Amino acid sequence: MPKGEGAQAEVERVLDGDTLVLRDGRTVRLIGINTPELGRDGRADEAFAREARLELRRLATPGSRLFIYPGREGRDRYGRTLAHLVDDDGRLLAESLLADGLGYALAIAPNTTLADCLFSLERTARERQVGLWKLSPVKRLERGAALKAGFGVWRGRVTRTGLRKDGAWLVLDEQLFVLLPGSFRARVGTLRDRTVEARGWLVDRGRRSGAKDGTRQRWLLSISHPLHLVVMD
Repeated sequence: MPKGEGAQAEVERVLDGDTLVLRDGRTVRLIGINTPELGRDGRADEAFAREARLELRRLATPGSRLFIYPGREGRDRYGRTLAHLVDDDGRLLAESLLADGLGYALAIAPNTTLADCLFSLERTARERQVGLWKLSPVKRLERGAALKAGFGVWRGRVTRTGLRKDGAWLVLDEQLFVLLPGSFRARVGTLRDRTVEARGWLVDRGRRSGAKDGTRQRWLLSISHPLHLVVMD
């Protein structure tokens, strides 16, 4: 549970599996979870996107009242309120979604107070192979997984590593350039030839290799927290 006593807020409607609108007009993005995307502009829904939205609608029906705990960083770049939402039984809505395998755990500073708990719930859902984990959603670079912009979990072998001014970097299977925070500087060299899973939002830097860091990988992934990079062997 978040610390302190949360204020109550009334639900207006649910937009997708991790976002809803309150009666007071605020749009709330749940902290600690990213659910599959609903299709837009002619694109198909991602697997389990509709199930995640239906579950959040069940947990947060219009007119119901929830306790809201805003994050230390209270808004994202889209102006949405970043918060934990808790029901009358004291359970996080994100907790319920992750336990059912309807989203991926996230840890984005400074809103990381409950990150260990949420990642533990995801691991349990993964072991049980429920929800999206039935589909083995981890994209394996060594098996020729197609790269595309957006959120994902990527598995590959570390082929190169290095340091940068404010952190470190590594390359997965010579395809994906991964930026690491400063906490990795002391140990990034030990990751070479290891198999890791990295999660986050993949960015297409263009077909040319003209990245400012001098690397030639087209695809970039920035790791925001140590929990987003896991050594698998």
